[in-house]
Amino acid sequence: MLVTMISGFKAGVQAELNGFFAHLINQADLTREASAQAFSKARKQFSHLAFAHLNQQFMTLVSNNLNVPHWNDLRVVAADASKMQMFLQDASHRFVREVIAFALYLPGLEMTLSAELYNASIGERQMLFGHLHKLDANDLLVLD
Repeated sequence: MLVTMISGFKAGVQAELNGFFAHLINQADLTREASAQAFSKARKQFSHLAFAHLNQQFMTLVSNNLNVPHWNDLRVVAADASKMQMFLQDASHRFVREVIAFALYLPGLEMTLSAELYNASIGERQMLFGHLHKLDANDLLVLD
């Protein structure tokens, strides 16, 4: 994703990922071992919970190896929610679903501490309660 952000979204995400991983293994081009159909089938079985786990591991590495900015000895954590429309498609039709994205964000590092999508009928306060366990005693929570 970093490669995509640096290049200013000039190419498709898949093309950027292919280029990035080809670069990692010192190849001019990346050759796929699986067909696009096999990849799509495998992706449907992939749990979204893996991303939360990977983010937690990443944030642990960040806090252990980087100076996390503080204000008056408190880590600043911002919380916010935004309504979004997701375009979903199943075998028979395409439809739009309204969801709310909620995130805890570390402004000094420009990193997301925790994020999740919620049904639009859930209130922001309830979303916040679901993420309070991510906060430490020395955190300053900023709400809008």
